[in-house]
Amino acid sequence: MLARMKRFAAIVALFGALMAPAAAQAVPDCARAPVVRVLASGQGQLESVIADDHGRLYFTDLRGGRLLKLGSRSAEPQVLVDGIRAPGGLTWMPDGSLLVGYGDSAATASRETENPQAGLLRVNPKTGAYTVFASGLTMANGVTRGPDGAVYASNDFGIGVDRVLDGRVELAWARLESSNGLAVSTDGETLYAAQTFVANPSIAAISLTDPPTVASYFATTDPADSFAGLDGLTRDDHDRLYVAANIGGAVWRVGKDRHGCALARMAPVGPSSVAFGTATGRRPHGAGRRNLYVTTFQGDLLQLKNVRGRAR
Repeated sequence: MLARMKRFAAIVALFGALMAPAAAQAVPDCARAPVVRVLASGQGQLESVIADDHGRLYFTDLRGGRLLKLGSRSAEPQVLVDGIRAPGGLTWMPDGSLLVGYGDSAATASRETENPQAGLLRVNPKTGAYTVFASGLTMANGVTRGPDGAVYASNDFGIGVDRVLDGRVELAWARLESSNGLAVSTDGETLYAAQTFVANPSIAAISLTDPPTVASYFATTDPADSFAGLDGLTRDDHDRLYVAANIGGAVWRVGKDRHGCALARMAPVGPSSVAFGTATGRRPHGAGRRNLYVTTFQGDLLQLKNVRGRAR
């Protein structure tokens, strides 16, 4: 109970920092900054984003309880699913259905393993029809799928990453404080997890075959970065990591040398999630695979142009 109280005290402090203007950070700027384009604004409190192979973008409105869809030729986002209780992370299934986390709230997460009430919806991205894929998770903030078909869900207000495999829920499959955005390495051996409410902004590396093996992959100890608030996470084809620093108002890139830099600064906008597009072609319609897409807590959907393949 004391440990839980300390975590919530840290959360209160960080939310206080979130309400203040973003402070200067010690993480240096990357060598080249991409052009930032606003695709949509005023969409609520956006939590997560993901792209499909046709250049369409899907993103969740945490406060509004919505899953939204921006078509490759759409002028405005469309509501695909409404009435979701605190929608969180997103990931694709092999059959083309979309998993959407629900219960992404402090009230749900604070129960941890005592009375877990979060879960995952399996959504048809064409029609919006859905079924419950899994229930009894602790939060489902960040969500991703592993090479063996397992689905991982984070809890940034608690301790633990949950796993769903063959319909069975394993709570706190890996023990990690304040896990948030998740991404699996290109070799399928490591689960990267951003950590939000910790003393130093960090990304952990969890062995998928030996979950007790948790190592620090990246951390910054400079006091200027203390309230960066690392959130959504993704990677490129070279295992470079991209993470939303929501309180810092920036998107960071972490190279394979484990050095970080600020790819884009958006203060006072608080980025919440990042995802690469997947559409190909010289002039792809919709979300191109070289571009990074960013959601913000202020309701913006942003495009960072030609990020994939950039040198440090």
